[in-house]
Amino acid sequence: MNHDWLFIQPEDVWMFRDSKPFAAQQSFVARSMFPPTPQTMQGIIRSHVLEQAQADWAAYARGEVDKALKQKIGVPAHDNQPASFGELNLVGPFVARQKEPNGKVERLVPAPLDLVTSKEGGNMALLMPPHSRPAFLTEPPFEGWMPLVAPDNMPSLKEADGWLDEEGLATYLGGGIPQRIEEKDKPSRGILKNKEVFEHEPRVGLALEKGKRVARDRHLYHAHFVRPQAGIGLLVGVNSGFVKDAKGVIGIGGESRFGSYQVMKDFSIPQTKLKDNSRLKVVLLTPTYFKNGWGPENNDWSRWVGAAGKLVSMAIGKPKLISGWDVAKREPKPLYHFVPAGSVYLFENATWQEKAFTETPDGELDYSAMGFGGCALGQWNKV
Repeated sequence: MNHDWLFIQPEDVWMFRDSKPFAAQQSFVARSMFPPTPQTMQGIIRSHVLEQAQADWAAYARGEVDKALKQKIGVPAHDNQPASFGELNLVGPFVARQKEPNGKVERLVPAPLDLVTSKEGGNMALLMPPHSRPAFLTEPPFEGWMPLVAPDNMPSLKEADGWLDEEGLATYLGGGIPQRIEEKDKPSRGILKNKEVFEHEPRVGLALEKGKRVARDRHLYHAHFVRPQAGIGLLVGVNSGFVKDAKGVIGIGGESRFGSYQVMKDFSIPQTKLKDNSRLKVVLLTPTYFKNGWGPENNDWSRWVGAAGKLVSMAIGKPKLISGWDVAKREPKPLYHFVPAGSVYLFENATWQEKAFTETPDGELDYSAMGFGGCALGQWNKV
């Protein structure tokens, strides 16, 4: 499928709520995720297409839209009719950087979880490869498991927090170890620190009386917004032709925030050419859902790596809880656990099947069409 790429930059701080409850006069703090989930971005794009079509929102919630729009972006569930996405198919969202105004846009990805650094300080990154001879016995589904091992003489390690640019990602996927490169009067390359990408900005607000727009007594709230650094934005692939204007403004995130976007029709994501995909490394670039938590139902990986493909090691992060809001039913959507971006799966005897690296919960619409299961492919070597 052909995609246009939208690069969206903030006009103010952004708020992409996590799944935790939040209301004024409570002790909870609303914290923003960054980047937003594919589900959130799907809602953003859907809303923008509706705005462009000047559609009636109440009618859309009832499924009363013209046939062309319904085919394009689908409709919510209504009158015992199931929800649908229509033809809408997204890639991402990803964090992206534009070093200079009107300059080249490059994708930034979370540092993979098998990249580590010393707890004692320093910017040097190290790679934890799988050990070819496990020192313990395993049972199904972990027969022949190859645990990741720390480099010699480096017992005190931590995850390499931060982001890889396209240069760093290409080095990593090719089996090398990306490093942070600093040059005078130029943005850092290779590995970027979190604060070079975005910062959280705490704010205190006061709830308003419904319909009056006046302050509500004793209803303070505390929220942590996201402020991307200069040149940082979001990158998302959308069906070609779905967004009419080459440039414009788009509603994005909570608290009625906006961003400015540009459509880059000639943009493409660099692809790493694998010399041998039998030792395949799959790096998650967007969250992934599996029915078995960290893996697929019945531990069957053949959908992605072929019948002979076998999982031999992995490095996965803390589960990411994702829910949402059902517009038609006006209630929260079910809460699911996802494997976070940056997680790494290692296979041997693999043959990549060119499919999004995700399953979909029973009764839900196709998660791959939302952008879940986005990944990059690399190679790995034994110790």
